[in-house]
Amino acid sequence: LSISGSIISTATQNSSGINFNSAEINGDVKHSIIFHNVKIGKNSKVSDSIIMNNVVIGDNVIINNAVVGDDAIISNDVRINTRGLETPEYVNTKICSNDLSLIGCNVTLGKGVKVGKLSMITKNIKGGK
Repeated sequence: LSISGSIISTATQNSSGINFNSAEINGDVKHSIIFHNVKIGKNSKVSDSIIMNNVVIGDNVIINNAVVGDDAIISNDVRINTRGLETPEYVNTKICSNDLSLIGCNVTLGKGVKVGKLSMITKNIKGGK
């Protein structure tokens, strides 16, 4: 569990993780902005990203260089903008630049979904089993 170069509200630590007022972080956060009522699961890694209000991030998730909108649900084992990841059906929308990926408000990404760089996801994507 580590947090570096990130903007998060005042923190308290207990045996199950770190609580940042209304944010609960049980993974690693680096160079990111985390808004209110965010939950980040165990073994998850968020870097160079903005996570908006009321977002739930499951366990074993990797999020790099992304903006995740309000009320999104990122299920277990999801990968967003992981190095070398290219997902043709979701990549290169020409809306995003600098390898940024956007996950819209109220979007749910199912278990194991992989989202490539330069993606803009505005609808739910079902995951695998």
